[in-house]
Amino acid sequence: MNSLIDLTGHVFGRWTVKGYAQSSRWHCRCACGLERAVEGGSLRRGLSTGCNACSPNRGCRKTHGGRRTRLYSIWCGMKARCLNTKDAAYGRYGGRGIRVCAEWQNDFAKFKSWAEQNGYEPHLTVDRENNDGHYEPSNCRWVTYAEQNRNYGRNRPILHEGRYVLIGDLAAEHGLPGDIVKNRIRRYGWPITKALQTPVQSRIKREPWKAAGVSRSTWHRRNRVLPQNIDAPPLTTGEDRAPDQDRGGRR
Repeated sequence: MNSLIDLTGHVFGRWTVKGYAQSSRWHCRCACGLERAVEGGSLRRGLSTGCNACSPNRGCRKTHGGRRTRLYSIWCGMKARCLNTKDAAYGRYGGRGIRVCAEWQNDFAKFKSWAEQNGYEPHLTVDRENNDGHYEPSNCRWVTYAEQNRNYGRNRPILHEGRYVLIGDLAAEHGLPGDIVKNRIRRYGWPITKALQTPVQSRIKREPWKAAGVSRSTWHRRNRVLPQNIDAPPLTTGEDRAPDQDRGGRR
């Protein structure tokens, strides 16, 4: 007891020390009447100034309560693309000068409030109307993923019948799969008119091995076309083998 600094009667914040307890702890009474043992070092360094029940900062840890929500993930992803140089998409956002406005960057509650007042739904995603603009209330909206893809920076509209249109939208207008029309134009160099007017074969016609119930390699092996000047020997089956031949080929 002689090595301890006697704190009896001292006041630390809302604590009043009543006496020594044990293991460097002191018996204290809070201004609200609650009594408990408090570490002496915490009292002297100001780490404990009263009980949690009457603390003025009680509940301050809970800010917006949306940490585990989808909207919070969208907010975090938005900031990461613009601020985190290690993010995979930083080059297309923060690297191009795209920023999150100060109102949203420092306060999720304000972003959440804007989202709820501007049509946020669980199946929608945040989209910038001006692809070169910032994440801010005047430039953002909630759209489906299909609508957002039309606003993608790497989209290359094509000129068709006097208007610029995306290949996906053009394919949808003609009732064709977008990936097939895109390959016809971009990969194979088809004229746009031919790419849109040529019917798409059914998958069975394009992949006949599936209709035959065999693998692709087996189907091609069975249906391969040999050159005219080569006499290919017929495939021998068990039924075609001579009766006097055993499996070893001996007579």
